[in-house]
Amino acid sequence: LGDHSYLAVVDSTGHGVPGALLSLMGQNLLNQAVHERHLSRPSAILDYLNAGIQHTLNQYKKAGELRDGMDIALCVFDREMRKVQFAGAINPMYIIRDGMLIQSNGNRFSIGSYFDNKMRPFTNQETELQSGDMIYLFTDGYSDQFGGSEERKLSLRRFREILLEIHKLDVEEQKKRLDEYIRNWMNDGIQTDDICVIGVRVK
Repeated sequence: LGDHSYLAVVDSTGHGVPGALLSLMGQNLLNQAVHERHLSRPSAILDYLNAGIQHTLNQYKKAGELRDGMDIALCVFDREMRKVQFAGAINPMYIIRDGMLIQSNGNRFSIGSYFDNKMRPFTNQETELQSGDMIYLFTDGYSDQFGGSEERKLSLRRFREILLEIHKLDVEEQKKRLDEYIRNWMNDGIQTDDICVIGVRVK
């Protein structure tokens, strides 16, 4: 929209029908926040999403249903000012610049979480971008995948090491390397969760 680009990676903590319902609600609320409420600040968008999800979940919780929420990393890019604003629920944003990883952490609570029946606001973070920056948003599926010689989780530490190794490559080659690594890590094992990794190169 205009000089702003919106990018969100959302991971419902629910499975099956509850997870599908949350996904639909989340998509509708995000569209409302941006297109109808004209919100452009990531923290305000997450606050709106959180209020909408909490209102809906409250109706189901009274009947003992739908107790899940969602984790999200949301970026708003200002192309003219060459800045990115970020807000997150659990999930972080990584920027790798000249071999250095800059981590912006999300708040330590999910969309739909309750604290003494009060809604906590999300934190907004802003970072100036430079040509060549590589930005990563992701769910926990990649780092939580079991495998290796000892059947352990891959871990965020190892995931960051992989990104640092490949971040200078063309994005299509990065995608290929990430796919090859996780398949070798699984070693014909079972994928334990949805996996989503999005990388954006700043020109």
